[in-house]
Amino acid sequence: METHQLLFELSHPIRYEIMKLIDKQPLRMTKIGEQVDANNPEVARHLNRLKNAGLVGKDSVGVYNISQLGKLVLTILPSLSFIACNDSFLRSHDLTNIPDAFIHRLHELEECTSEEGMMLNIQRVEALFGKARKRFFAINNEVERPPTDDEIAYIRNLGTQGFEIRYIIEESIIDKGNMNEVFEKYLTLPNIFVRVVQNIPLSCYISDQEALLSFMGMDGKIDFSVFFNSEDEQFLHWCEDLFMQIWESGSDIDDYQEMMQE
Repeated sequence: METHQLLFELSHPIRYEIMKLIDKQPLRMTKIGEQVDANNPEVARHLNRLKNAGLVGKDSVGVYNISQLGKLVLTILPSLSFIACNDSFLRSHDLTNIPDAFIHRLHELEECTSEEGMMLNIQRVEALFGKARKRFFAINNEVERPPTDDEIAYIRNLGTQGFEIRYIIEESIIDKGNMNEVFEKYLTLPNIFVRVVQNIPLSCYISDQEALLSFMGMDGKIDFSVFFNSEDEQFLHWCEDLFMQIWESGSDIDDYQEMMQE
C-alpha cells in the first residue's frame, strides 16, 4: 500500500473514530454504529474499507478489533491531528529544531490553552514561579534581569524546603546585557543550577503542576507573544522529558565559563 492510499483510507472522520473505538475494546458492528452515530450500512461500508486495508480485523463471531498495523497507525495519527488543529499557528512557527522523538509526541500537547500577549505572558511566567513550591525549570534565550534582594531571600527560604530551580540558557546570551550580574546573584544560591547549550529550540517554563511553552518564529527568535499553557499530565511529561534531554546535553555554567577562559 502506498502512503497516499493509507491516508485516503483514514481520510473519513468516522473511520478514524471507529479505529480509536475498537482499539479500546473489540465490538460488534451494531455497537460501533451506536457510538459513532451512524447507521449499519454506513458502518459496514467503513469497516470493510478498514478491513481491506488491514487496519482492523473481524473474528469468527463478528467482533471487530484493531490490527497490529492499525495500532501502529494510531500511535502516529494523534500528532498529525495536533498539527491539523494548530495549522494556522504552525504556518508561522518553526518546530524543526525540536528532536524528532518529541515531534512524534506532539499529540501530548493537545490538552492546552493558547495564551496571547507579550506582557501578559511575562506576567504568566512570574505567576507560575510564584506558585511553585517544589521546582521551577526554565529554558530561555532572553536576557534576564537580576533578582531583587527580596526575591533572593524568597528563593533561599524555599531552598530550605527542598525547592529547586534549573535554568537552561543559550551560549549567545552569556555576554549580553547584565548577565554577569544575573549569574553572580543567582549562583550564590545552593538550590539554583544553570546549564549552557549551544542552541535552544523553544522556551519552556515548568513548575510543580503546570507548564508554559513558546515556540520559535520563522525569524529564528522565540515568539513570546503566544504561549501554550496546561496542567495536563501528558503536557507536563512532554515538557519535562524535553527539558531533561536538553539539560543532559548542556554544560554547567561554571564549567562553561572556565572553558571559555582557557
